[in-house]
Amino acid sequence: MTAFAVLSPEQLEQVIERAVAKALARAPTERKPLPVSQAATALGVSVRTLRRRIKAGEIPVVRVGRAVRVDLAELRREREEATTDGNVTLHILPG
Repeated sequence: MTAFAVLSPEQLEQVIERAVAKALARAPTERKPLPVSQAATALGVSVRTLRRRIKAGEIPVVRVGRAVRVDLAELRREREEATTDGNVTLHILPG
């Protein structure tokens, strides 16, 4: 069962900021792109959720042959750009 809450833009920005900060704190390194399974753990979401968001184009990835890697540094930059221009386009919620 999925529960949804209505958040103000400020609340949403705080949730995103906490989730990304938590993910970056758990990530082994911000400079090295992670495999999807490790990135999902670092972001606090399921592998399935992360793959769905990658497929939707919401999460930037690096492809090495057939392998897909998630660049947490790029994800952080995109989140910062999205919140600076007033448009929140990245919605990563914990758990």
